Amino acid sequence: MSTRTFAYAQARLQARHAQRPVAADWRLLAGVGDAVHFLQVARRTRLRPWALGLQGEHDSHRIELTLRRQFQDYADEVLHWLPAPWNRSSDWFRRLPELPAIQHLLGGTPAPAWMQDDPRLAPFTRGDPERRLLALQQSDCAPLVAAWQRGESISAAWFSRWRTLWVHNRAGHEGLEQLTALVQRSVQAAPAGDAEDFEVYRERLAGRLSVLFRRYAFEPAACYSHLALTALDLLTLRGELLRRVLFSSGRGAS
Repeated sequence: MSTRTFAYAQARLQARHAQRPVAADWRLLAGVGDAVHFLQVARRTRLRPWALGLQGEHDSHRIELTLRRQFQDYADEVLHWLPAPWNRSSDWFRRLPELPAIQHLLGGTPAPAWMQDDPRLAPFTRGDPERRLLALQQSDCAPLVAAWQRGESISAAWFSRWRTLWVHNRAGHEGLEQLTALVQRSVQAAPAGDAEDFEVYRERLAGRLSVLFRRYAFEPAACYSHLALTALDLLTLRGELLRRVLFSSGRGAS
């Protein structure tokens, strides 16, 4: 794909990239103790577009569903900027944020309320585990189900399938391969539990994604790097907000 072909997308990506939250935004929020005040402050930062759809009284399920929908809507908008030959890979990308939920459903355990309320996941939450499995097999998630049945990682299966949907002229593949490798390594290295460890992890990963965004400007990798950065921002917002909802106020998920 030529630079000229991608110019439309790149101009808009640059503008959106400049609107991402910066370190000062996260530092400002770090000292805020309760969820209601946290969101009031967040609305005065670059997180405002995401915080507007949230309320401090929301439970964990509502927060999860709201942020997921916001990201899906945003990804739909951004991916629409790519040239038409990339539509199939864009369609498959929309399943990536849902992999943890799909893994949960494949395990046969009950679906939480936010999954039942998510229009993309709801068809897979109905009935007994066997019926759910059939619904997944009859959808575009079939390659993920097959990998799970073989005892393989569904995330690896997702990436394998995504590669087959890239435009076949190989233009832009190098950047996508580097992005794929970075994301896969980062998922494996993600810290569990410790907020300070996650902060270091987030800053390091954001820096590396930003390098790819700049290095592969005017290529599909810039678009997907931007979406990965946005997902990281929302993951951080989700964690900070849930920590206040679940622990500061003493309330659990409902």
